[in-house]
Amino acid sequence: MDIDRIIHIARIDAEPSAAKAPHAGPSDAAPPADGPDDPRRRDLLKWMAASSALAAAGCSGPPSEAIVPYAHMPEGGPGDEPVFYASAVTRMGVALPVLVETHMGRPTKIEGNPGHPMSGGATDGCAQAAILQLWDPDRSRSVMRGDAIADWPAARDTLIDSLARSVADGGAGLRILTASTTSPTLERQLDAVASRFPRMRRHRHDPTHDAAAEEGARRALGYPARAAYRLDRARVVVSLGADLFIDTPAGVRYARDFARGRGDVPGADGAAQRLRLYALESMPGLTGAMADQRWAMTPAAMGALLRRLAHALDVPGAMPAGKGGSAWEARLGAELRAHAGSVAVVPGCVLSPEDHAVAWAINAHLGAIGRTVMPVAVRSVPGIGSLIADMREGRVDTLLIVDTNPAHDFPDRKAFADALRHVPLSLHMGLYRDETARACAWHVPRAHELESWSDALAWDGTPTIMQPMIAPLHQGVSPHVLLQLLVDGSESGAHDAVRETWRARWGQADFDTRWRQALRRGYVDQDHEAAPPRGPGMTGGAAMPHGLGVARHAPDSVETANTPNTPSTPSTPEAPDAPHALVAQFLPDPYLGGGALANNAWLQELPRPLTRLTWDNAVHMCPATARAHGVVSGDVVTLTASHGATLEGPVHVLPGHAPDVLTLHLGYGRRQAGRVGDGVGFDAYGLQALSDEGAPLPTVPVTLARTGRTHRFASVQTELSMHGRDIVRVEDLRSPPHRAEEPRPSLYPEVEYPDYAWAMTIDLDKCIGCNACTVACQAENNIPVVGAEEVRRGREMHWIRVDVYLQDKETLFQPVPCMHCEKAPCEPVCPVGATVHDSEGLNAQVYNRCVGTRFCSNNCPYKVRRFNFFQYSDRSEASAAHQNPDVTVRQRGVMEKCTYCVQRISRARIQAQKEDRTLRDGEVVTACEAVCPAQAIVFGNLNDPASRVNASRRSPRAYALLEELNTQPRTRYLARRRDPDAELETDDA
Repeated sequence: MDIDRIIHIARIDAEPSAAKAPHAGPSDAAPPADGPDDPRRRDLLKWMAASSALAAAGCSGPPSEAIVPYAHMPEGGPGDEPVFYASAVTRMGVALPVLVETHMGRPTKIEGNPGHPMSGGATDGCAQAAILQLWDPDRSRSVMRGDAIADWPAARDTLIDSLARSVADGGAGLRILTASTTSPTLERQLDAVASRFPRMRRHRHDPTHDAAAEEGARRALGYPARAAYRLDRARVVVSLGADLFIDTPAGVRYARDFARGRGDVPGADGAAQRLRLYALESMPGLTGAMADQRWAMTPAAMGALLRRLAHALDVPGAMPAGKGGSAWEARLGAELRAHAGSVAVVPGCVLSPEDHAVAWAINAHLGAIGRTVMPVAVRSVPGIGSLIADMREGRVDTLLIVDTNPAHDFPDRKAFADALRHVPLSLHMGLYRDETARACAWHVPRAHELESWSDALAWDGTPTIMQPMIAPLHQGVSPHVLLQLLVDGSESGAHDAVRETWRARWGQADFDTRWRQALRRGYVDQDHEAAPPRGPGMTGGAAMPHGLGVARHAPDSVETANTPNTPSTPSTPEAPDAPHALVAQFLPDPYLGGGALANNAWLQELPRPLTRLTWDNAVHMCPATARAHGVVSGDVVTLTASHGATLEGPVHVLPGHAPDVLTLHLGYGRRQAGRVGDGVGFDAYGLQALSDEGAPLPTVPVTLARTGRTHRFASVQTELSMHGRDIVRVEDLRSPPHRAEEPRPSLYPEVEYPDYAWAMTIDLDKCIGCNACTVACQAENNIPVVGAEEVRRGREMHWIRVDVYLQDKETLFQPVPCMHCEKAPCEPVCPVGATVHDSEGLNAQVYNRCVGTRFCSNNCPYKVRRFNFFQYSDRSEASAAHQNPDVTVRQRGVMEKCTYCVQRISRARIQAQKEDRTLRDGEVVTACEAVCPAQAIVFGNLNDPASRVNASRRSPRAYALLEELNTQPRTRYLARRRDPDAELETDDA
């Protein structure tokens, strides 16, 4: 390939549009290079430098300390057999327990830890994408002093010199700003720093932190806390603006408990009890989609309803909340009262601290505290507002910023940047040289969580040890190393710091044995640990806003006081005929969070739940609000907040959204995220307002104006109606279930499969539509991203998609992989025999035969085949490092599709043959089955009468998609169920 052609490829990959489609190949002729100063040559040099650096980093070996494989597997294996290690990744500072699959020392895939109480073997999409972040070539590679390359010893010496000057005044000028964390080691080190520098101050900045929930717990319980919900013990759950399955690090556990509660749970009288879920929300979410009934309303209306509900339930101290309310509210109160002790009222991040406190009071009055609602004490840390004031007044001479990015995700970033200029020494530690890193005097690359030792608490308080899979690729430094410099001036490693934490808790006796057991298991055995603290003084009462009170110990003990009247807000506002006052609410993106994961291409291209958008955020609104303001989807509008801030963004009209509310997702509009995340979407942080304490507010009044411009979204699904077809079946629990049709005659010959006949069943009553299966399949099968423009052309490459349908006020989900039809329509039309059946019934694709006619895709009624029009697969060393070596990386011009993870079948078959036995049920687990939080997917052998997949197919709910076509698919579905007895309102909500 000549140099001009190489430059052309580099130019395509480096252009802003290609940053969103980093793997689009050169489809047009390349213009010649013009000279040594041609920007294409500079782009080429950048890519060559990045590739060379990664190639060197890719040779990184295992960590120097001893790491321990997962308990239920051999210590190692010959050749390239995978080895698994128990560890964790964090989200919002909370541990997500995982098993990391490694091939010859390279981490390539993440699974859930089946032994961990908060995992059960499942994960979410963010945890799956941690592998791609580990190998991201845009990660920070060197210590920077301003714009000059430096080294860690220089940064260390500068920091030590500054600390030496701070000892005399007790660290009065020292400030530490961190993101949310639950690491016992990090907290121990911060406490030690505070002991050495008693006038030092620590602050926290995390755009995903729910400050209202923390303050609401403080007012209700007397101490800051978060709520951990035991849905496995609940029979009635009421969610108000909370998306239980995706907005929280506990979503995996919540989804699993919810799915189990949707099964047949025998009650005290022998009758089956089904968990009932009611959702009130502004932005349609997964919780509302799975609810027995859902209502769309503003955050203010949710708060008013909480107060009416508290009064209706006779919560002591609750006074009438003014006029208003609907008949279904009374029925909701009766439902909660009837199931007292087995209920949970769950407030979301858009509600006020007063609303959260009222929710605590209701839960306490109904006996939920300590049973279905578990208060877990958290450490309260001052926010960034007081830090900015100190910096502006010159009271800060040394500022350490660890793993947070206020220069991007703080609403008044100008105030932060101006105040930062008054700090003589500012040092940023993070994975990327992001917006904050470039504003600081020093930047130090942080070691990735899969490269460093640490620990963290899961959502329920279970301690989890994090061990590295690989030595740091880019000479990253652990935060524990940085803090240890502040503790005693030493540079001891993170491994020593974590061991010291647990040695202090366990004692010296048998420490090494317990340490090794914790690494093997992936978490600390709580049977031998003191229970995590629930908060100070667990007795007595605490006053709540407006006099509502709840005892901290006894769930049924409530203090009484007077409550002033609360103005009524209609709970279900009618669609406006004229523009009303608008309120914008700000929510973290379901996958990117506050923006820290913006450079992750897997998450950027993962379709958002319900909206099905990729590579973008939007101004979401309901159809009535859109009509009132004369806008349609794609119209670019200007929003002006009450405090004067403005932004422009495209409108996305979303059925089911609350009227008079606009939803804006955070995490977009990055300027220094990397080649993937820069310039994607619009930055909503600038529209947020701040409280008097300097904390970001979740809502702000806005006005809307049209600009006359339009925007084209990259959506993977534009039609949400089934148009009367029997695609997702919904069955009434009162009615006899649907019976599968009898097999129809076919011209295709019958084939016997003597050994194995693989099949899959997907339970639509459990599927929550989280898309975790999509990204898990992508990670397992080396599926490339294609970028926004290719998605707009309908060329996304995901092998399993999750279709969304709206029908009769219900939101229905349907994961669609390859059906692996017995009578496959794709096979007879292939002119080169590239699509064939194998001896175990899999519809296989022979890539070397495929010539790209796409006849098979045209003949597939399920549209599950993907054609790579361009060289979508990444050519960089970064991609090769994270790819699964057991799966072929496809070249341009071939058809791709779901293979039922044939590589996993082959691996298990080979092991069974070595042991001279047949495969056992459950021994082969596909990537989508393994990741599913709700256990909606079952895979197995039809030739085994006792297999789980056979049991599922015997269900009267079992059916085949497009059954009338007689393709006899191996993938089948169990119909969604509807409980009419759970409906509180039959007319339009």
